[in-house]
Amino acid sequence: MTNIKTKMTTLLFLVLLAVLIGCEEYPDPAVIEDQKAALKDMNKAIRFYHDSNGKYPENISEIEKLMRSPIEHDVYWYDPQDGKVKLKRR
Repeated sequence: MTNIKTKMTTLLFLVLLAVLIGCEEYPDPAVIEDQKAALKDMNKAIRFYHDSNGKYPENISEIEKLMRSPIEHDVYWYDPQDGKVKLKRR
C-alpha cells in the first residue's frame, strides 16, 4: 500500500511541476491598453517632429524629450530611418 501512495505522490508532484513549468505569464490587459495609447502619442510626436524638422528623431530618448514624459525603452522599438515605433514582442 505504501508503494502505491509513494507512486501516486510522485506522479502528482510531477504533474504539478509540469503545469507550473508550462504556465506562461500573460500581461495585464490594462497595461497593454496603456502601452498602445502611449504608442499613439509617440507616433503623433514623431510626425510633428518630422513635419517641423524634415527628419525623424535620432532615437527614443529624443521622442521622450518631445513628449516630456518617460518612455519604457525596453517596451518599444524605434526605427529612426522611417520613424516607425512599435511595441516589442515579449
